[in-house]
Amino acid sequence: MMIVSVTNAMNKQHLLLALILVSFNFLCSCNPMDGFVESNFLLANDSRLPIWLKIPEGYTRDDVTVSVFLYSSNKARFVVRGPKPERTELINIVTNAEWHEVTKEVIKRQGNYNFSPQYYSVTYQNVKDIVSFPCKGAIFWMVNDVEKKYSTNQPECPPINTDDIGRP
Repeated sequence: MMIVSVTNAMNKQHLLLALILVSFNFLCSCNPMDGFVESNFLLANDSRLPIWLKIPEGYTRDDVTVSVFLYSSNKARFVVRGPKPERTELINIVTNAEWHEVTKEVIKRQGNYNFSPQYYSVTYQNVKDIVSFPCKGAIFWMVNDVEKKYSTNQPECPPINTDDIGRP
């Protein structure tokens, strides 16, 4: 009987510890204003910048990396970081974001997300721009127009150093 009591007490302690760890992880991964980060991507080196994003004086496009973090609350956070090794945060902008209408139509028709390219509409200070995800991977491009042709054969994105994406 004593062994069962000790085992039950230990199981309760492990359960309590697990609950504490899960709660801590939940609190750390959720921004009360933006929700949970659902995914994050790095702007391709050959992509233009978002229309409303200006590189700070003293830096060039080659000096910086631009990451986007998509949240569960239809928000996107664009973070610009300076050159290695510090990768100092230079800009941090939160925009409204949602699937582009053309992408929504394909999702509705197909019933899944297994196609490319996919597009997001992002709006900052009433200025809209378009994010493109033309391949499977952690890279995005800014585009002026959406393509109406889709493929269920999603190509792989070129490899990147995911450390360059950073944190929101």
